[in-house]
Amino acid sequence: PGQPGEGNVYRAEDRENFTRLLAAVRATLDALGRAHGRTYLLTIAAAAGPEYLAHVEIDAVQSLVDFINLM
Repeated sequence: PGQPGEGNVYRAEDRENFTRLLAAVRATLDALGRAHGRTYLLTIAAAAGPEYLAHVEIDAVQSLVDFINLM
């Protein structure tokens, strides 16, 4: 989120919106899990460099996901 690239539309609020998106997905997965007696994982693939971390609220994100796969 929030990084320029060829054909990539980005905005300053992408950082916060990415966290909000993950929080909404996490809440939905948790509700489905309670309803069906299952556990659903939420994972992301992320770049391992500092440029990526500058555009992500990593403390908030890591509390929402089960795994972060570094690419």
